[in-house]
Amino acid sequence: MANSIIKCPQCSGDKVEMIDTNQYECQYCGTIFTGAKEPAVPQTHVPVNTCPYCGGELIMGASKCRHCGEWLTRPGQMSQPAPQPVYTQPSSYSQPASYPQQYRSPKSKVTAAILAILLGGFGVHEFYLGRTGAGVAFLLIFLCTCWLIFPMFIICFICFIQAISYLCMSDQEFNTKYN
Repeated sequence: MANSIIKCPQCSGDKVEMIDTNQYECQYCGTIFTGAKEPAVPQTHVPVNTCPYCGGELIMGASKCRHCGEWLTRPGQMSQPAPQPVYTQPSSYSQPASYPQQYRSPKSKVTAAILAILLGGFGVHEFYLGRTGAGVAFLLIFLCTCWLIFPMFIICFICFIQAISYLCMSDQEFNTKYN
């Protein structure tokens, strides 16, 4: 015995519920229709369209996608099917433009440590490592607190710890972080 399916004439959805003898309600678009079961035979030359929302395959003229449930046209309004999108491939590929790389001088961790110990309060070591924001912060803190002894000790202590951390880093780690 062959399986039979019923499809909605409005959206071509195959989820229908029988509400009365020979009367059905589409679960996708809510259309109530009468119809007889038709045998489930694969159709060979049915024009198809694709849903612009999910890309699912639809029968031409369907007003609601049976895959994602989105309306292709307003309910009760039939319109022309959406034109098929045209995809083109470029005929030739070219290499991306190469730009000369800017030369960045390698930073020395020993130099950074010496600058942190000797001129750390001014933020010179931060400027040397290319971290201008931190260098400006050190400089502003120094200028605002240069007449106070205790904040200057704190700044010198921070710079001393930074110098030790630069010297304790491996060359590879230092280069990765600052070069």
